[in-house]
Amino acid sequence: MKGSVHMEKYYTLDEKYNNPEVHDRINKIAEIKKDLLKSLEDLRKDKIIKTSLEADIKVFAKEESTRKLMSEMGEEELRRFLQVAKVLIADSDSGLTAYDSSSISTSKSEGKKCVRCWNFFEQLGSDPEHPELCARCTAVVKNI
Repeated sequence: MKGSVHMEKYYTLDEKYNNPEVHDRINKIAEIKKDLLKSLEDLRKDKIIKTSLEADIKVFAKEESTRKLMSEMGEEELRRFLQVAKVLIADSDSGLTAYDSSSISTSKSEGKKCVRCWNFFEQLGSDPEHPELCARCTAVVKNI
C-alpha cells in the first residue's frame, strides 16, 4: 500500500475537451436559470405550480451578448435547458421583475401535460393514435 488515497493524483481532463467558449456560453444561460429559479419560488410557495415544467416565462437578459445567445438557441432549446413549458424572449425589461442577470415574469402554463415526457404544450395529439403525446414523443413512440 502506497499511502493515503488523498495523496493520489486526480483525473486530468484531456485538453481536446477543454472548450472555454462553450463553458462561457453555458454559464451565461446558467445565470439566467439561477434567476428563473428565484422567480419560480413564488409560484411554488403560493401552490400555483409544483414543478418548473408547468411554468411559462418571459425573460429579458441584461447583457446584449446573453440576449443574442438566447436568440441563437431558439425557443425550443432554451425551453428545454431552462426546463419550463414556454419561453418568450422579451424586447425590454418593462413589466418584468429584475434579478441579478435578467428580468423575468412567470405564470402557470395553459398547456396540457404530455404523459410521456411530462412537459406542458399548448397542443398535444398531433397524431390521432397518440392523443396524449407531444409531437416529439409521438415521433419517438412511432419509431420504437
